[in-house]
Amino acid sequence: MLSREQFEFSSLSGDQWLFVMGSPRSGTSLLRRVLSHHRSLYVSPELRILELVKIASILVARNGELVVNADIDPTSMAIGLSFGRFVRKQQLQSYGKTHYGDKYPPYCHSVVELNALYPKARFIHIIRDGRDVVASLARTRVANRGWRRSSSVPPMSQLVSDWVSFVTNARTVGKSLGPDRYLELKYEDLLRQPEATLRPVFAFLGESVESDISGGLGEIRSGKSWRETLSQADLSAFRENIEAEELLKSLGYPATPGEPSESEDERQSQAHKRADLGEDSPSVWEALADEALAIGDERMAIDRLVRAIRGSDTAQGACLKLLGMPHAPESVFAAMNAVTFSGVDSQFALASWTRARGLDDRASQALFSILEPA
Repeated sequence: MLSREQFEFSSLSGDQWLFVMGSPRSGTSLLRRVLSHHRSLYVSPELRILELVKIASILVARNGELVVNADIDPTSMAIGLSFGRFVRKQQLQSYGKTHYGDKYPPYCHSVVELNALYPKARFIHIIRDGRDVVASLARTRVANRGWRRSSSVPPMSQLVSDWVSFVTNARTVGKSLGPDRYLELKYEDLLRQPEATLRPVFAFLGESVESDISGGLGEIRSGKSWRETLSQADLSAFRENIEAEELLKSLGYPATPGEPSESEDERQSQAHKRADLGEDSPSVWEALADEALAIGDERMAIDRLVRAIRGSDTAQGACLKLLGMPHAPESVFAAMNAVTFSGVDSQFALASWTRARGLDDRASQALFSILEPA
């Protein structure tokens, strides 16, 4: 542990800290990378400065013992803040920059605390259409190892409520700080007009837009809209959440559309009709996945198989189909669920999947107690 003598005891109120925040899957990582292409600015990827400062303060206050919710005296907090300043200095030296920021989505819930510790800090809040956010969250929590906590995914209604909470908390407190310290931008504007969107961002930071960030602009890619990725069953979670619809409206996003018209319904397959009526069964999503495969859209098929698996009912068929696509990151999610199924089909599918993912044949056979067919 670093000693008290290694820190500078002085007021940190003059430090220009920057905190980048936004609901998860709103483009915080993209914004961090683009900002860090500027010659003067480095934004760390979730270094979580606030937590580091609090941990250092607790360790000092409790003589090296880390205690959750421990009381922190002013002297210990001063040392913790000095530790944060030390980390900030090391980051700037490592990257040869003069202005430092930290990106962490949950800062949306910590603006009051950050403002108390850093009364001159600036906050940038990136906002994205909540329907695209929840669509990305549902997909990422399955496909991305960093998000995969378990074999289940929160219900869509919970993801919608979380989006509302992140955005509302950040806006409510942020706007009270005034335009000199709190700035909002939209993810969609960053995609459509990157330079025009970034100009006020850098002006907010006291910097100019320059050619140095051209590499960052090259990272900007648009993906599929929620209109292509969310079903009526998904959209109902927004329509049924009054706060979510009001927030969408206040942010300038269109209202969530209602049920399809009769003429649209006539053109849909039976599976689409069932999904649009709100049925969220594995059989519906498997059927929709088969339709996607029939037209050669494997990406859409994978998304629909994932939807079948993450429901509450048994989805053995969807698991087996997704295990048959071992190249897809989402197949790990299928495997996590398939291990709960009994039967030769599931065992064969898992054994084949592990071999395709690089496990030795004999190890795979031993693991699943299964032999190759004669």
